[in-house]
Amino acid sequence: MRNAAVGVKWGVIISSMIVVIEAGLTYFFQGSFHFDLGWRWLTTLLFAIPEEVLFRGFLLQKLSSSLTFIKANLLASLLFVSIHLPIWLVQGGASLPKLIGNGATVFLVGYGLSLLVKRTNSLWSSTIVHTVYNLLIYLRAA
Repeated sequence: MRNAAVGVKWGVIISSMIVVIEAGLTYFFQGSFHFDLGWRWLTTLLFAIPEEVLFRGFLLQKLSSSLTFIKANLLASLLFVSIHLPIWLVQGGASLPKLIGNGATVFLVGYGLSLLVKRTNSLWSSTIVHTVYNLLIYLRAA
């Protein structure tokens, strides 16, 4: 239970920092920040929880048993990017610059989430951060 408390604490701290940065940058560049989630909170949970269980809870752990953590994290993060590729193609993000930008962003997010799991020894931290990050993506697109 201690790991859950640590994971939740760090998930909330890092998520709060991300929200403040995102809201500040959005307000600076756009002059306002709208916080209208509607039903989107549900979809972020529906995607973030299984992705975290699969990539950080299962895949990263399995890869770490036979590779160094850095190599396992690199591979898991690349695989994390690969599951997003069909979504980007369907949504019309098939231009090479867009694919490279989205791929780099998702790779860095996945790599960072794995570091967070390693540091806290809890999936709660990455699940909370992943959920908040997804919410911010929806808010940015709205």
